[in-house]
Amino acid sequence: MEKTSALEDQSAQKSATRTLSSASRALGLLEAIAEHRRPVKPPTLSRQLGWSRATLHQHLVTFVSAGWLEQLEDGSYRLSMRASRVGRAAMEQSSIGERVLPLMRQLTEATRESTFLAILDGDAAHIVERMEPRRRIRADISAEMSWALDDSASGRALVAFADPAVVDELRATGAKLPTQTELARVRRNGYAVSAREPDDEDMITAVAVPLMDDRGYCVAALGVLGPEDRLDIEDVARRLKAGADNLHALWHPAN
Repeated sequence: MEKTSALEDQSAQKSATRTLSSASRALGLLEAIAEHRRPVKPPTLSRQLGWSRATLHQHLVTFVSAGWLEQLEDGSYRLSMRASRVGRAAMEQSSIGERVLPLMRQLTEATRESTFLAILDGDAAHIVERMEPRRRIRADISAEMSWALDDSASGRALVAFADPAVVDELRATGAKLPTQTELARVRRNGYAVSAREPDDEDMITAVAVPLMDDRGYCVAALGVLGPEDRLDIEDVARRLKAGADNLHALWHPAN
């Protein structure tokens, strides 16, 4: 009885705690900006939120000063890389890898090759989950491995379908990115293939597809890695894209 009473007291205290309307209001602005695929101007946000120009301006200036928003030359606003980093941390803490593991297991069994899940981390594609096949000759992947953005399949997929604000920030920091020709090819095909190095004796190839958020931007790359002479790129790409579509339907059901 005493334990039950204590739990009831805790529940009552939580329900009695007042929420901060100012914090909810401020976060609502970030969510409103996140709904737009491109930088958005104040008049649009004012209509969307039903705020006065003065209230909106005060919030925008505050978030720019705090580093959460960036104001462009045309007067529009977009989320900064700080918001992007928080989003990536949220993905890791919400165990996105665990939710993708069943699909990775299916892909590993179907292709009999290594599968991996990567996210954008600074100027590299960082492996957060991996799964190895049960075969003697295989391409091993370290769970803490990072790959370059310009020539890895995961890096190319992450950049090709990333939020433009993220790509702009990467360019500003001098990160080595895929060429525009390569990015166009990845977007056209819907998948990326790793670059083939002339002196690569291992002859390992990777194929990766983007996993999208509800705005249509890439939050992670799902891929398969294996010996070049054994990997059927078209078949692997088809399986990866089908799996990514199923995951998107599961994570973002139609209203």
